[in-house]
Amino acid sequence: MRIYVGSLNFDATEADVRALFEQYGKVEQVEIVRAEGIGSRSRGFSFITMPDHHEAMKAIESLDTTLFMDRVLHVSRALPRRERPNNERRQMPHWGR
Repeated sequence: MRIYVGSLNFDATEADVRALFEQYGKVEQVEIVRAEGIGSRSRGFSFITMPDHHEAMKAIESLDTTLFMDRVLHVSRALPRRERPNNERRQMPHWGR
């Protein structure tokens, strides 16, 4: 299961987040989302992949709204990625151009 973690401390590392979630079971992947560019800083959220549904649900229930590295986490099941063609970007309405 893929898990969304919001309000993550900008200084949190993948190892920090992995250690937090491994308390509840096996963690396959930790991805801290970063701003574009080399050496860019965290955007304050991450995605965790846990293979066991029950362990993942226990992690979500236990960690949502808990304090981690001076921030209150928002933990939930990640929504599926919305696929969008490359040329479809947010555009201003025609009246705003």
